[in-house]
Amino acid sequence: MFEIIGVRNVRPENPADLFQQGWDNYRLILGHDYLWHSLAGQKLRKVVVSQFRPSDTIRFLDLACGSCKSTSLLVSDLGGVRVMMGQPPIEFVGVDNSPEALRFAKCMNFGTSVRVTFVESDFVEYLRGVDSLFEVIYIGMSAHHLGLERLPDFFAQVKKSLAPGGIFVAYEPFCLPGETRNVYIERLHRTIREKWTKLKPEGIANVIAHTGECDFAVTLADWNAAAEKAGMKPGEMVFESPDQLFAIVVHEA
Repeated sequence: MFEIIGVRNVRPENPADLFQQGWDNYRLILGHDYLWHSLAGQKLRKVVVSQFRPSDTIRFLDLACGSCKSTSLLVSDLGGVRVMMGQPPIEFVGVDNSPEALRFAKCMNFGTSVRVTFVESDFVEYLRGVDSLFEVIYIGMSAHHLGLERLPDFFAQVKKSLAPGGIFVAYEPFCLPGETRNVYIERLHRTIREKWTKLKPEGIANVIAHTGECDFAVTLADWNAAAEKAGMKPGEMVFESPDQLFAIVVHEA
């Protein structure tokens, strides 16, 4: 059973937002695994399984959840094991400001061992207003839209929402050590033009326009400096995509 909570601080006015203006294009990108979600999903599973025992309470918050393709598989598997052991279900909250993305998320099979709630909201504003604590807070391919100047506030909101013993996991674009944002974007756009061959020309143009305007990848050092400024522990990079464009970083509470 799914619950959808009403709109909060939704910001659909951004014309460059790939989720809002090109969801079909983004689904094609996911379908061809150009963002390496298959490998990243495997690593996310290992991280969560290694962090928690089957008897532990798990409240899982998926920020900018999109269609929940990876996280639905993860929590449904974990939830099934817990129910077989007589433990309570996992609680899952998916937050996204795209109603179309949430419609796809509702179609995912979470199984009967996961209590699912969807919230249509900007993810930072959701964190700012929520009182609940979560053992796992996950964000994928969205925090880089904030830019370095807005990251400390985001980390502060994550910190207040993270339960003791919990983890914050981010799968995001990252610059290589010493690399500037402009050089990263050039490297990303070269990869898109050369490797993302299943996209139509207009799809490639859409992605390049979006990333050029809205993507603000930072180095791990700058990311961790923003986290520590908000009082969080520095994160550890536990996975890097084969093209060295994206990485998973894990912060412990």
